Order: sequence, then C-alpha cells, then structure tokens
Amino acid sequence: MDTTKKPDLPVMRSVLATASRLHSLSRLCIRHYQDSLIAAKREGRLDAPELSAHDKLSWCEEQRMIRAFWRVQVVLEMNLAARRSQLLGTKVEGKVPKDLKTEVLDIQSFYDSTSTNFKAAYHEVMTAVDYLKSLSTSKTDSATALVDRMPSPESSIEDISPSSRGMPATPDTRRSALVLPADSLWIVDSMGRNAHSPMKFAGFEPYRRMGFAIWDRNRLARLGLASPPGHGRVTGLGSYFSSWVKLLESQDMARAEDKMREAECRGGRLDPLQPMIQDNAS
Repeated sequence: MDTTKKPDLPVMRSVLATASRLHSLSRLCIRHYQDSLIAAKREGRLDAPELSAHDKLSWCEEQRMIRAFWRVQVVLEMNLAARRSQLLGTKVEGKVPKDLKTEVLDIQSFYDSTSTNFKAAYHEVMTAVDYLKSLSTSKTDSATALVDRMPSPESSIEDISPSSRGMPATPDTRRSALVLPADSLWIVDSMGRNAHSPMKFAGFEPYRRMGFAIWDRNRLARLGLASPPGHGRVTGLGSYFSSWVKLLESQDMARAEDKMREAECRGGRLDPLQPMIQDNAS
C-alpha cells in the first residue's frame, strides 16, 4: 500500500455521503418496524403494555440494520459497475471474457438462503429490502428502482448519533454479538419443529415484517415474547408459544392452515425444510 499517495477527495466524499445515507435509512427503517409493532398491539396481536413508538434501539439492533443496508449497497454497486461496463466475467482460456453489462443481480436471489449459508443474513437483508420497497416518491416507485442505487431517505432525522445502549465491552464480544443470529430466528425455528405448529408452515417472513430479524433479546423480553438475557436461548419457550402464534396476521394464519391441511392429506409428509439457522460470519 502506497502511504504517500494523496487521498482521492471526491471518492472520500462519496463514501462518507453513502455512509450517511445508509445510517439515515437504517434509522428510518428501524422506526418503520417499531411502528409495525405498535400496529400489532393496536390490532390485539401483541400484548406489551409498555410498548412505545420511541423505544430506544440497542447497539446490536442498530448494527444489524446498518450491516443489512451495506450488504444491499454492495449488490447495487456491482449492478451499477456492470451497467457502466466496469465488470468482466471470469476469463476462460481461448475465449473473450464475458461482458457483465447485461447481468443484473437480484438482491433477494444473491442472499437467498436456499443456495447459500446466509439464512440469518438473508432475513436481515430482506428486512432492509422490504422497507426500501415500501418507499415511494412522486417520481418513481422504489420497488422497481432498487437495481443500482439506494433511494434517498424520505425524511430527515434530527438525532443520528450512534446507539451505545447494551454495547458489549470488548471488540471480541462485539463481534460475537453480531455473528450470532437474532434470538427470534432460533425461537421461531424451535417453535416450528412441532408437526402441528402453525409456525412451521408460516415460516419466518411474517415475523420479519415486524422487524424480528434485528430485534435483540432485551426487546423480546420487554414485548413478553422471551425470557430476559441470561436464561438460555430457548429455555421455557413453551410459555411464550401462544404469544408468538398470536402475532400472525389472519392471512398468514390462513396460509399456514392451508399448508397444514395439505401436509395432512399427504400423510404428514412435507418437502424437506431448509435449516433455519445459519450464522452471520460470512
């Protein structure tokens, strides 16, 4: 590395601008999913007397969300580079490298857990993507525009200082906290192992729509969905089962029941389920 080389100021400004945009989007995204919890409480699907729309986020929740937006940004940058003919395919002996200009990477497919070990990362990324696709402006629909650029935040945030709430004390413990999947993934997976559990057939997506791919264990405890940290990952889950099932919206429950009846008609045999839990180390 040439330490004498002067930094490219336009590049540095671009990186800082991108980081600022992603931080703003991550905060707005978290607020969006906090609102979804408020909606669940209002609809009677969540019993959480002290739930507030302005409940402070933890360090781990914020870091998971920011990481998800950077993972989305990686794919968008690759698509932009491909569109500008700045990428070439793998060189094969005797053949001209394939121009990737026409290749468009789909974010969902790129992190799809059915073909990679990104199950936890997949749900984190899709938490960001689901939010971005819900955004729309007077000029364009973000659901179709999310190809090679990130949309601008739809509103400004007054306080964007990073959260240090519950931040682990050392670099090693901070890394460990972010490698492990969110407790909700473990809980839904464990509760879905019963052959007659609607959660087995509903999957994690309905819970992801309420931000459960990023919520930490302290928040789950405050929501009445798990024991506090230090009591074991899946200890005493039976007493929380009905609360997790109650979170499912009527259409999600109807789809789960249809799949359950289909399984019963086939003698209880289902297609092999993909493993729910993979870590975030990749």
